[in-house]
Amino acid sequence: MNNIFVHFSLTNNWFPSVNQVNPNPSPRNFLSNDFGNFPMLSSCWHFFLTEFYVGGMDLYVQEFGVDKTHDEFYTDMNIRAQFNKFVQFIVARYANEPTVMAWELANDPRCNSSVGASPSCNTNTITQWHADESSFVKSIDPNHLVTSGYAHILSLSTAF
Repeated sequence: MNNIFVHFSLTNNWFPSVNQVNPNPSPRNFLSNDFGNFPMLSSCWHFFLTEFYVGGMDLYVQEFGVDKTHDEFYTDMNIRAQFNKFVQFIVARYANEPTVMAWELANDPRCNSSVGASPSCNTNTITQWHADESSFVKSIDPNHLVTSGYAHILSLSTAF
């Protein structure tokens, strides 16, 4: 063993084509919010093959949301059920993997994203989602840490 551990993020909050340091488009991994727009394996094909969607929060909102607001990811039970199919598959598959350090519920979970949120979204919305998802993950894998993602914006002078 090389003492390398994985901090596995289960979903992404942000549109992946632009980041805060480099605003040039840079497509990223399959957990991005616009997964279906990349030519690898579209979300629809992935669903057909596996019976669950993978993608960022806004993909779930676009596919299953009623109002199509970002915070539906946290509050709509149909969206959460679809997301939890993916979580169940991944967490159960790697529950006994010793190199998994932690399950991160989401990268930078918050009310805003590439899709707007409703006026009722607040920290309680996000906190309740974390509590529910944390319990769900722990019911599948009681042996690994469960974390929440956070945002910390570094200036270029402190980043290097």
